[in-house]
Amino acid sequence: MKREDLVKAIRLLMADGKRLTPKEIQEKIIGRPAIIQIYAALKAMIDTGEVSVKASGKSKQYWINENQKPKETSDRSVRSVRDTTKYDFDGLQGLAKGRLALAIVKHHVKNRKPANLKELTDAFPDAVVRSFGVVRSRKEAEKMSSKRKRFFTNEKDIIILSDKQEVCVTNQWTSQSISELIRIAETDLNLKIGVVESSK
Repeated sequence: MKREDLVKAIRLLMADGKRLTPKEIQEKIIGRPAIIQIYAALKAMIDTGEVSVKASGKSKQYWINENQKPKETSDRSVRSVRDTTKYDFDGLQGLAKGRLALAIVKHHVKNRKPANLKELTDAFPDAVVRSFGVVRSRKEAEKMSSKRKRFFTNEKDIIILSDKQEVCVTNQWTSQSISELIRIAETDLNLKIGVVESSK
């Protein structure tokens, strides 16, 4: 689900002053978007002043802030804001988008042992990162990174598949593409990813 569609759905759910937790929001939306997507949408709504949040026991409750209109932002200013969200996964903490992607693919290769690059791209389709694909052979990744580094090509980041082929993960991630990768990881691969909400 696209971020703007998720924001619209959250607005409808929070009509009439309802206070909801991220889990309650997830359960009420058709298709059950990944919890990480819900946190990202809520964070965006908090940043514009549209939503307020308060800790309630072990969880947080969110609601529409009727007393403060959302701050007006042009498309240009929205694009210029850098997404600094960090993630926790598989014992690693505070991962940026690219490093999270690398950790997810490494975890998958270690535990699912795909036989070759085709099996790996079946799990992580090129369409997730349209310009580069999620993974490429080391040779192709190094070629694509000749002018500007587009992949994790350092020796410690190289992934070796069952057929001994070396592959690299792209470092070109947007909020939308990492949300799609997280959806695949949580829904298709049953992995658990935590989000660290950045403070202002």
